[in-house]
Amino acid sequence: MLEQARAELAPTGVLRAGINMSNFLLVTGKTPGGDPEGVSPDMARAVADRLGVPLELVPFKTPGELADAAVDDLWDIGNIGAEPEREDHRVHRSLRGDRGDVPGTGGLTHPEHR
Repeated sequence: MLEQARAELAPTGVLRAGINMSNFLLVTGKTPGGDPEGVSPDMARAVADRLGVPLELVPFKTPGELADAAVDDLWDIGNIGAEPEREDHRVHRSLRGDRGDVPGTGGLTHPEHR
């Protein structure tokens, strides 16, 4: 099951996490090296650790930019609020952080399995 989750969530061998930099509740600052800090990066790090792959944080200025980039294959997972204007942006590799059935990810939900 872990291999399947790794293949689906990190097909390049690196988990690329889209990070919405405008949400101060999810991104609380930056490291001295300029990487985002906060809940979203921590969640992405936990998923990458669980999958056993390296993590690449891919910052976006707004949630809309993050959502729009989904079709460009720039990120594998992203933490985007459930808002009607973003409903069309849920793609194969996007996740929602609630109870679910993506194998090996400790309760993340794959949109195809809702």
